Amino acid sequence: MAGRGGVGKRVWDGYVPPELAQEPLHEDIDFNKTCGIGPTMVFANVVLEIDPQFGKINRVSPCAIGGTSIDKWIQDSRYMLYNDMIKRARIALQDGGTIQGILWYQGEGDALTLKEAKSYKRKLEKFFQNVCSDLDSPLLPIFQV
Repeated sequence: MAGRGGVGKRVWDGYVPPELAQEPLHEDIDFNKTCGIGPTMVFANVVLEIDPQFGKINRVSPCAIGGTSIDKWIQDSRYMLYNDMIKRARIALQDGGTIQGILWYQGEGDALTLKEAKSYKRKLEKFFQNVCSDLDSPLLPIFQV
């Protein structure tokens, strides 16, 4: 999700980048890896191409950390990825913002063993339920890649 490709240095404030969406979206978030062009901007552009009346698309601060398992994203995990994501989403809701969907691209790290792969669906469904609940949006569309 963070993308791998050409990069340039920007400084991230830890929550919501002040600029409009531009690549690389995940720079300074997935700081252990090279971040570059990922699927987020392409997805947003396709949405606007399909429905030009959709309106302005801003984004919740990106959350991707390459190579993480679903266990690192569960609610109340010691890794804080979930809590950080929810915090950024709530900040985006301030001043009248809305969240119209989530693009979720994760899971390669959960296919390393058969046991992990078999438990992934259950964990992901619980993750999605928690996100919708914590954002008070039970019908929030989630696009899983």
